[in-house]
Amino acid sequence: MSEGGEFVRLRAYQLWQAAGAPEGKALEFWLEAERELQNSKSHVNAISSGADWEEEELQEGLMESFPASDPPAAIQPHHGKD
Repeated sequence: MSEGGEFVRLRAYQLWQAAGAPEGKALEFWLEAERELQNSKSHVNAISSGADWEEEELQEGLMESFPASDPPAAIQPHHGKD
């Protein structure tokens, strides 16, 4: 059984137990567990798509800001004397 199928099986069983283990309702709990799995996948995909978008925006911003108009200041080594 696939990882998703195992999730559905276990989740359907949890839902069935939480409802008092009613007879003849297995399909309802199975379908509910499948909906939960699909919703969680959709949520993960939405987050991933947003992360890609943010990365693209970051890259565009970096490209627009470089090269910097002012070169970095030279750093002088500190010899411990003030």
